[in-house]
Amino acid sequence: GGYSQSVAARSSSAASTLRTGEDAIRFFAKYGGSSSVKFVYCNLSQEEGAGPYDLVVVPENKVASEHFVISVRGVVHSK
Repeated sequence: GGYSQSVAARSSSAASTLRTGEDAIRFFAKYGGSSSVKFVYCNLSQEEGAGPYDLVVVPENKVASEHFVISVRGVVHSK
């Protein structure tokens, strides 16, 4: 009913603000499986000084050959 629709709306709105891998992990920690968003795609950051786990959220069609997929169940690294 109304509660699940409001959670879906809030999670969808929150998903649109995701910028980093840490944002994605916080998002799934907060919304879990109740979100309509099931996967967040990330590439390695290309910023100078970025570490090996500094990730930037990208649309699915912009993933690099080496990328990460974050879900409520965990993180998958694809090379």
